[in-house]
Amino acid sequence: SRSAHALLCLFPASSHQCGETTEEKESTAVMRLEPRIERRAAATLLAAASVAPTHLAYADAPATLRITRYSHLETVPATSKRLILCRHGETLFNKLHLPQGRLFDAALDGAGQAQAEKLGAVLAQGPPLSVVGSSPRLRAMQTADAIARARQPARLREAPRDDLDEVEDLVVPTEVRKAYVATRLRAFGALVQLQRALRPGEAGAWVTHSRFLRVVLAAAAAEEAKARPGFLDEWKRAFPAGFAISNAGISCVDVSERGVFSLRCVNA
Repeated sequence: SRSAHALLCLFPASSHQCGETTEEKESTAVMRLEPRIERRAAATLLAAASVAPTHLAYADAPATLRITRYSHLETVPATSKRLILCRHGETLFNKLHLPQGRLFDAALDGAGQAQAEKLGAVLAQGPPLSVVGSSPRLRAMQTADAIARARQPARLREAPRDDLDEVEDLVVPTEVRKAYVATRLRAFGALVQLQRALRPGEAGAWVTHSRFLRVVLAAAAAEEAKARPGFLDEWKRAFPAGFAISNAGISCVDVSERGVFSLRCVNA
């Protein structure tokens, strides 16, 4: 798909790939990943939670990237929709720097519950939430419950969404590239479905997982790049070494009436 092609261009294997337009060429480009791209895919899919969470250095990011802190965001434009994408609070696995993914359905620990409550309080100070949802993992549902308790949205809680689940844990080396492509497509599909849950001028909050959320944000960036020439270069300057997502970190994507995605904050 064109979305998969644009996402590949965030980390192109060669410059000519971004100029290809047919579905056949795009499919070939997606699968012909250079070793360095394969390593990045493997890191996204299989990395343990030992990566130290980092916040974007906002002052160092190009001004044209238009990324800011959540507390500094303006209200949702009347013709746009705001997707507030959060990572769940801390679990014991996170504290011990152990991977959990889909293998262990851990609950929030004491610190994680406090983070979830604080997250709910922060979001309660922002625009009203029309929808609150999460992945089907317990830690994500508990975090979403805390958000809903802090601010009762009109349509309250969605049922857990499989399209927000963490990436697959067990991927054999020969299947990494295929799994990464499938994860990217799921991420883009989730963005489309989430914005359909909102009306213009509304905001919704969904809780997911660090590895999958990084893919979702890259998918949003790829979509924004379609509307803003040069955005890919801005993205790579702002995140030269990639980025991690903190427990209870907030990221926002606005969707215009024309369906254009715009990253507003990352791990705020």
